[in-house]
Parts: sequence; structure tokens; C-alpha cells
Amino acid sequence: MVDFSILKKNIKYKSQIKKILIIGKGTTIEKLISIDFSKYFVINLNDSHKFYKGDIVLINKPWALNDINKIKKKTILIVDKNIKYHKRLPNLYRVKFIKYLFNKKINKFFDKKNCFYDPLFLTSIKISYMIAKSINRRLEIDMIGFDFKFKSPLNYTTSFLSDNDGDKNFDHNKAKKEFQEQRKIFKKIALSRNSFIKINHIGNFEFSKLNISKFVEKNVLLNTHNNKTEIVAEITTNHHGNFENLIKMVRLSKEAGADYIKIQKRDVNNFYSLKDLKNPYFSKFGSTFQDYRMGLELSMDEIDKLDKYCKKINIDWFCSVLDVKSFYDILNFNPSIIKIPSTVSGHSKLHDEVSKIYKKKIVVSTGFTDEKYQNYVLDKFKNNEKIYLLQCTSSYPARFDDCNIGVIRNYNFLSKHNKKIIPGFSSHDQGSLGCIMAIAAGAKMLEKHVKFKDVKWGHFDSVALNLGNNEFKNFVKDIRKSEILIGSEIKKKSPNEYHKYIPQKK
Repeated sequence: MVDFSILKKNIKYKSQIKKILIIGKGTTIEKLISIDFSKYFVINLNDSHKFYKGDIVLINKPWALNDINKIKKKTILIVDKNIKYHKRLPNLYRVKFIKYLFNKKINKFFDKKNCFYDPLFLTSIKISYMIAKSINRRLEIDMIGFDFKFKSPLNYTTSFLSDNDGDKNFDHNKAKKEFQEQRKIFKKIALSRNSFIKINHIGNFEFSKLNISKFVEKNVLLNTHNNKTEIVAEITTNHHGNFENLIKMVRLSKEAGADYIKIQKRDVNNFYSLKDLKNPYFSKFGSTFQDYRMGLELSMDEIDKLDKYCKKINIDWFCSVLDVKSFYDILNFNPSIIKIPSTVSGHSKLHDEVSKIYKKKIVVSTGFTDEKYQNYVLDKFKNNEKIYLLQCTSSYPARFDDCNIGVIRNYNFLSKHNKKIIPGFSSHDQGSLGCIMAIAAGAKMLEKHVKFKDVKWGHFDSVALNLGNNEFKNFVKDIRKSEILIGSEIKKKSPNEYHKYIPQKK
């Protein structure tokens, strides 16, 4: 058996290990393919290194040695002594995995020196315990892919890993009993109190610390990426004049992972013509368009309360200003960002006033405009700290063939030469596909309309994502996953890739 003092010289853990991940082979790991585990010290069981390459690989099946020579050299291999394996590999150690007896006391399992056990997950737990004890620090152990379920040879191991035990002579009833026994053993070990390790099973059992979806949410949403996109929950007037609804929307946007919420401000009686205001309009506020628009507007007192609430829950907000009076009203809150929406792309007096007074970050949507407006904006706000230039199509919903995501590539190109420019996308299309493609094109800010509930007279409901049923929350998850997929623009080798066939040296 391996003396742990030998392993200590080769395991690069020391003081930097904060958390250990043990990867099994259950089908649930398929839901975790987009997570970055680089902050963990990773222990693989058999061929789970093909899912994510770890620091230690434990092997008790001969077929798990296939392609083992292609993993990174610094990985330590601990192989069952009973497996015949003649290839020379660095950091290869052999042990005999001793069968764990369920009736033995738990402290015997942890305290007996240099003892390794079968089932294999117990070996990984024992090594984790020995690491924690050697550095005198309590470590958390997250365990994924331990489903302890057997229905058929096709659905107890994830499809992209091997399991050559499932041949025609495979005893299904025996496999089911073994999984049941393993689950009992795991539960007994995991629920035991230990001063050096805390075991977190990720799954759907009564002893699981987190279910799969919560684990994904925790690790994907909190992950940091170099190309992190700022997500704006565009509330507009979908609070429908109800301040309590607005606060609920802000809270739900924050919980979903939004970076900002955005509202609108306009001086209704002077923004619209008298004719427009008198037009008939169905809403709960009355029978005219003026009744409708006045009913939707937030008072200055309500915006003040909104400002205090956003600070309390730690989410930023900004406002689209549609006229000079509204601009000066919002300045009272010392905003770090002001938006000029597509609606007022032709209001040059407003642009003049904003550019003269306000020098912080400016967001401009370019709906219903052309390249001339783009050049105009870049010149008009050239003295601002940053110019968020958002591709936008002013229709609700915007057809896919009208979205022109390619414009964002142009904005991204401009940003390479003018560091003040930040490309983005104000989405009026349905779903998340347009925003995912926008990120691939270089967008660093996304605006997405949100709503609390459907009303027949409300604006933007056909494109807004529901905050009440996790629709917007799932959108944010899609965006964060797409950031991981896009990764870096610099071509380099991934630590998880390898050639199937390596040319022989002559």
C-alpha cells in the first residue's frame, strides 16, 4: 500500500487547497459540463478524467487504463494492485483496494492509517481526509456523479464515459443490490461528523447538500469570466404604475442575476402632442392615452424609494430619459449611467443638453437609425467616460431577419480603436438566442425586457421575459453559459484536450 508521505511530495496541494471535488460517473454529471472546476483540487474515479482532468486518478477497473497515458503528467495515478499494467508512467502508485465492511465503526475508517477501500468513492474520501489532516485544515468535499441508481446498463453511467463491465453476462440484480449497499455506506460516511472534512453530496437524495440545479446555479452564476456581460433587466413601464410590483421586479431581477435594472422617465404632458394625449386608449387608468401614460409614470418620491431599495439589496439602476426635464430630474440621484433610448434618436436638443452637462457613462440604443446616427452619437458624446453603443431594432417583437446582430461586430471593431466604446444589444427579439449570438459578436451589455405578469394593455409583453416563473432567471443562465462557451479570443491549448493518436518519435 502507498505511504501517504510519498504522495505528499507529489500532490501540489499544500496551503492553496480550499475545496476538493470528487467526480463519479453517474448520468447527472452531464448537466455539469459547462462548469469550471479549476478552483477545486479534483479527484477522478476510473475514467472520469475524460469529463474533467483532475489531480489524482483512482483506478480499480482495467478498462479505465485506456488512454490514461494521454492525461497531463502531473496527475497522480493510484491503481489497484490487482490490475496488470506494465506501461511506465510518472507518478504511478499501486495499492490494494480493500472491501469496506459496513458493520465497522466510522472512526475505524478515518483513523486507520494508510488504508484504502472498495467501493472506490471511499478511497477518494479517505485521501481527502488525509490531505485535510496533513494541512490541519477542515476542507469541504463536493461529490458529483454519484447517483447510486441502476435501471439498465445504458443509464447508470454517463454516455460519454466507458463501462465495459456491462457485457452480456452482467448480473443486473447484483448491480442493483451493490448500488443500494453503496448508498447506505455513503450515507453513513457522509452524515458522520468529522473535524477535518465536510462531505457535500450533489444530487437528489435526502442526504444531498445541494440538488443539481442549485449546484449549477451556484457555480455558473458566481463564476467570473474575462468577457462578463453586463445584463440589464429592462423594466421600462412594466411595473404598470404599481410601486409594490416595481420593488418585486427589482428583487426578482437581482435574484435572477441581473447587473442593472432600468426604468424610464418622461414628462408626459409635454412629450406628446395634445392630439395624441386625447386619443382613445384602453387601460385600467382610464379611456385616453393621457390616462394610460400618466398612470404608468413613477413619481420623484417613488424613484427616491427605488434608489434606496436598490442600494439596500446592492443592485445598480439607471434610467432612460426622454426629455430635458426628466434628465434634470434624474440628475438629482447622481446616476453613474444615463440612457438615451431609440425613441428620442431625433431629439437633438435633449442630446445637446445631456452632452453639455453629463460626462459619465452614456448608453445609446440605435433603433430606427442608420450609420449616420452611429457617427453622430460617437461625436456628440465623445467627452463622456464611456459610450455603450447598443444595436437595437425598434419593433416588438423584432423578427430574426431584422435583428442584424452583425452590426455588433462592427461596434466591436470600433471599440478596438476607441476604448470608450462598449458594444451591446438592446433585445426586442423573443427568447435568448439573439442575445447569445450578440455576445459571440462582441456585446458587453445586454438589455432584456422583463415583466411581472401579463396584462392585455401593457407595452412590450410579447418580448418581455417573466420574472415570476424563472423565465428571466433561465435567460441569465443561458447568457452565463454562452460566456463560458465563447471563452478567449486567444488560441491556446485547453487543459482538457488531447490527441487520440500521438505520432511516434523516430
